[in-house]
Amino acid sequence: KDIMPILIGSSVPQAGLVDQRGNCIQLSDLIEGRFSVLIFCRGGLCPYCNTQLGEIASVQGKLQKPGYQIVAKSPDRPELLKTTDQKMVKDGR
Repeated sequence: KDIMPILIGSSVPQAGLVDQRGNCIQLSDLIEGRFSVLIFCRGGLCPYCNTQLGEIASVQGKLQKPGYQIVAKSPDRPELLKTTDQKMVKDGR
């Protein structure tokens, strides 16, 4: 009863996020006026999340063509986000 998914077309709650560079941004500002795919993952140490993000990265270009952006939220600190991102690039994802 405590789970409240964000349904397609609904407004996102106010949430402050920290990006890979340590900048604070509001989720609503990030996705305002843009079609967005919002993904919640457990972090860079989760092999399932890394596999999922790798698969999504493989279709990212197809999603961006019609104007979609991909936003992934993780509990990782900015320095860990950078490490995960670099590993994905190194692995060709």
